[in-house]
Amino acid sequence: MRGMSLYSGVFIPTVAHAAGGENVHPWLIEDDTLIPILTKTWNVVYADNPSLKNYKIVLGGAVYHVAKQCLSEWHGGFGSAAVMIITSLMASDYTYETDQERINFAKFWLEDNCFHFSDISSDDPEGCVAWTGMWQSMFVLQTFAAHLNYTQGWVKVPALNSENDIMRASLALLAGAVKHALYLLSVGAMSFTITMATGKGKKKATTIRKGKASAVNGDIWEAVIGENESFSELLWGYDMCMLLQAIKNVPSTAMQGIVQQAQQYMKASSCGGWSKGADEPEEEIDEKYVNLLAFR
Repeated sequence: MRGMSLYSGVFIPTVAHAAGGENVHPWLIEDDTLIPILTKTWNVVYADNPSLKNYKIVLGGAVYHVAKQCLSEWHGGFGSAAVMIITSLMASDYTYETDQERINFAKFWLEDNCFHFSDISSDDPEGCVAWTGMWQSMFVLQTFAAHLNYTQGWVKVPALNSENDIMRASLALLAGAVKHALYLLSVGAMSFTITMATGKGKKKATTIRKGKASAVNGDIWEAVIGENESFSELLWGYDMCMLLQAIKNVPSTAMQGIVQQAQQYMKASSCGGWSKGADEPEEEIDEKYVNLLAFR
């Protein structure tokens, strides 16, 4: 039991923390990057276990295979968390009783990427350049908290400089996950099954079901999304890369502040569950994302 506790409660959260840090591709962690992360993390987590500390992690081995599976679940968790947040919001506010009201809500927050900001009240004619609280919206912070919950229990790995690792890849993933959830809602690809408090349900066409949320009247809302609409690299990898380009400009101190705000949304829990060379040119950023570069 102790070995499994270390593996799921410390080893995997530490690997996910490193995978969501600096200089890591948000989606594809190459094996020549992953194996060193796994090995260096293993050496720290199992340093006091004589039977395991000398275990060699190899490509295709048991530890490698399970870690890859866990990282896949970690990636998918961002999408699920964002959908759950949207579901909870829809369930808690009578303003969004109809499909059209929910579509209008999503379109509003998607316009000019305003879902990233905590304050969009400015009437400045320059629009989003005058908004404040970049990467600090309720959508972003609550989804970030899901990542922090998953990595709760991670430990410092000096060989990975993990103590000073800033979670830029994680922020890119979760921001993309929020955009994904809002997009699905905006085009009618996310609907809701509502189970009345009396036990009788209002049914929608079902495909893939996500998390449940309780409404103030006791009804249970469950998000339903269309097939082939999952949060994946194939569909959202481009957006992730564009978001990461903007996030790279955020100072470390500002990133730390964002993390501290997200921690306020964490659930109490005892445990959690690409590198670019210096000479490589910076990627160009899509004009849809260029305004995001203005924020530090």
